[in-house]
Amino acid sequence: MVTADKQKQEEIDWRIRVFDSLSFPTLILKPNKVIISANENFLRSFRVSPEDVIGKTCHEIFYHSKTPCKPDVCPFSEVLAKKKGKSILRRRKTEEGRKNWEDRVFSPILDDSGEIKYIMESIRDVTRVRSLEKALEETKEFLE
Repeated sequence: MVTADKQKQEEIDWRIRVFDSLSFPTLILKPNKVIISANENFLRSFRVSPEDVIGKTCHEIFYHSKTPCKPDVCPFSEVLAKKKGKSILRRRKTEEGRKNWEDRVFSPILDDSGEIKYIMESIRDVTRVRSLEKALEETKEFLE
């Protein structure tokens, strides 16, 4: 017979496995932008440990800044206000000095009363796609 505690632990374990199996680097943040979890793909992609990110804000991790991003460049506050997911295309300089294009998707995670408990931020590197789009535009201009 499965006890309620064992069943709850199995559900937690299952959710953690799903989170770690996501194909994109992903963070879970509180509404105050403090990171409470990072999936394995995030840790590997950004070459950090959980201790490097847990308890810090997203702007500290991505931009090494204590100042939050402005609402016109980060949809975080809009996601909080509207309780709907939103994505944004951002250009970010990597630790190696490269400039990457990232599609960042912010998804609210609601509690039982419909309030935002957490926000999930997934990051997809779209640098190659953006480079191909730019090359296509340049080719079209040349041909015209």
